[in-house]
Amino acid sequence: MKPLVRIGYWHLLAVLSVAMMVVWGCGANINRMEGVVGKISVNGQPLPAQTQVLFYAVDGDENFVSLTKPDGTYRYVPHSLVAIHQGKYKVVLAPPPSKAIERDGIAVEDPNSVVVNLNVDPKYLSKETTPLEVDLSESLVTFDIDL
Repeated sequence: MKPLVRIGYWHLLAVLSVAMMVVWGCGANINRMEGVVGKISVNGQPLPAQTQVLFYAVDGDENFVSLTKPDGTYRYVPHSLVAIHQGKYKVVLAPPPSKAIERDGIAVEDPNSVVVNLNVDPKYLSKETTPLEVDLSESLVTFDIDL
């Protein structure tokens, strides 16, 4: 018995490509932001390296984090497969994450890890109290902070 419709490899590939474009929107801009960069300092001095800069969407559940370098700069550019949307974000600071070590196949906090105090006003350490807010648009946004 012969098949009613004969589909070749290239026809199948074309159909699948069109289906993927429909599902993923042909790569259309879905209000994604390009990223955010900046420098954070207190009285002109950079915060400790690896200070966490957390961004929380004001009108949504999205959030992301970046870590500072020794000079106080940070940079977050989302991966092309990650959709971080444009809009207003609250900005919160947090001490560098604790160092982890492996013990018996389990990651645990290093007991020799040094706890870093940021020496900033506590209002900058909470999403509920931070006055820091940035509007992230389609283009790369520079957001410098001097506390």
